[in-house]
Amino acid sequence: MPPRSRLYSLEPIGIGTPQTESLTSYISRLAAAHSVRVRDLVIGELLARIRPPHGADGRHGNLPSAFWRSETRALNGTRSVARRMVHGLEEETGRRDLRFLTLLTWSKVLPVHQLQKTTRAWCPGCFQDWRDRGQAIYDPLLWTLAPVTVCARHKRPLRTICPFPECRRPSPWLGLATALTAADGWAALGPKAAPQRRSS
Repeated sequence: MPPRSRLYSLEPIGIGTPQTESLTSYISRLAAAHSVRVRDLVIGELLARIRPPHGADGRHGNLPSAFWRSETRALNGTRSVARRMVHGLEEETGRRDLRFLTLLTWSKVLPVHQLQKTTRAWCPGCFQDWRDRGQAIYDPLLWTLAPVTVCARHKRPLRTICPFPECRRPSPWLGLATALTAADGWAALGPKAAPQRRSS
């Protein structure tokens, strides 16, 4: 019998296919599986895994805020922060395949600069299709790449701005897909306008 892991050994989606899940998406789904907020999972269980580069630098006195502001998109890339997070997650989940949710395996051939988008991107059509089929909602690693601006399946530009009129800001790298499974979120993602709020 394999040893028990501290976190669920959640299976990644699409490894070995063009629709391989991104690491930030996996972390978001893992938080949902544990019924905790993504931020709580990251800060409470995972942030210590990437602490060393910041620990000796007084500029990062508020480590969680600094990480959330500038490091989350790097979790899908080729930098050391991605390597450390993969290592930590594999120890916590007992899995040995999470590096494939990042670009780490391509680090020798891919450029470091201008490789990934500066903001999160997603396809509303894909989210809706997966929801209609009862499948997990997630962000493919492909969507994080800067040159990828259009969904290959739906032939429409990827979105980068929250669809709700009261928000209209770039969406965070961690938590978007799970947040948009809320009933009032799907209407805003579809062809119609954002949902009407009930009057009090």
